[in-house]
Amino acid sequence: YLNIPKSSRSESVQLSYLVNGADWSPQYNLKADPDNHKVKIEYNAVVHQASGEDWNNATLALSTAVPALVAGAPTLEPMKIDLTTPRARRASAPKQPQQTEQMQMMMDMELGFTDQSKRYNELAQSRYSNIKKGIKAQQELNTIAIDNQMIEFKADKQMLKEMNRQAVAIRRTEGVSVLYRLDGKLTLPSRSDQQLVTIAAFNSKANFVFTAAPLLTDYVYLQADITNNSDTILLPGTADMFRGGEFVGKGDMKLVTIGQTFTAGFGVDSQIQVAREFKDKKIETLWGNRVDENHYRIAVQNYYDKSVALRLMDRLPWTESGQLGIELISNSHELSENPEYVRTQKNKGILRWDIQLDPNTTGESATIVNYAFTLKYDSDMAIRTIR
Repeated sequence: YLNIPKSSRSESVQLSYLVNGADWSPQYNLKADPDNHKVKIEYNAVVHQASGEDWNNATLALSTAVPALVAGAPTLEPMKIDLTTPRARRASAPKQPQQTEQMQMMMDMELGFTDQSKRYNELAQSRYSNIKKGIKAQQELNTIAIDNQMIEFKADKQMLKEMNRQAVAIRRTEGVSVLYRLDGKLTLPSRSDQQLVTIAAFNSKANFVFTAAPLLTDYVYLQADITNNSDTILLPGTADMFRGGEFVGKGDMKLVTIGQTFTAGFGVDSQIQVAREFKDKKIETLWGNRVDENHYRIAVQNYYDKSVALRLMDRLPWTESGQLGIELISNSHELSENPEYVRTQKNKGILRWDIQLDPNTTGESATIVNYAFTLKYDSDMAIRTIR
């Protein structure tokens, strides 16, 4: 109830109240213009207005903030721990025949990493859904915190890196709160279907490049590194992608802050073709060590009558073990000097070539990338993957 004091003067009263059945989500149209090195970004809101009240000639603001229904903060409770033995934890698990304890420990490590990594992600999502409840979710949040810390205590270096990677992705969306005030006034009747309104539309600078990873797919895609030069933060949402006025597929937008550069794909281009070939393999055993020499050939054909830029990706395996040596021994083209690639991917075995393809280079005149690497390890050992 609202009590308004009596007054002899004529006064106005502004009311603020919450209604159910009204929400919105971001939706984008990205329209590529490679010839002019730009992309038009249409940032829309898909509004669901089923509040039961028609909004006639209303000023609309779109917010990501959640109404603070619970204002009290949760209390951090003590965490008590004790000791047990790895042997006791494995005693209840059925043993496989002819399985040594060392083999069992290795399997436990692999399964443990997969399970803990998945569990860490599940905990992060559960925390996100409970964090808005404040003190009402105190028990749930403390339980999640205990599970998180137990994973941290048991984590090795590999698990720590994965946890940090996931934490960065979660932090980028968890604490974001923005408000978009739309120009003019709108009429949105209360109805069950969704309604589309425009938040912003602007052209952004874009650097277009074809990208190929023939280890994954023979398709070559057109991508653009786009800079958000607007004064609008772009929230995560779905996107329809257009090239030359034609719809080429759907994509997903991540959170993009003002001034940040992001990458978007604009479909497959059949004018650029790529083929990867495992060309040769040599095996030597010397002083108890095995040396595998692997040779690869990648052929790229450009059917355009113009020069185009290609980002070609492949990889070597990588390791943190001192018992396994991996070395790139030959390479027909220099690897990319892109700072971000050098900082984040090169030391993990990812190979990236930034190549300018000449026009009409097909068949015998195709661009050929050759490379070879060696694996050196004890001949009594075998290579395994760590997932």
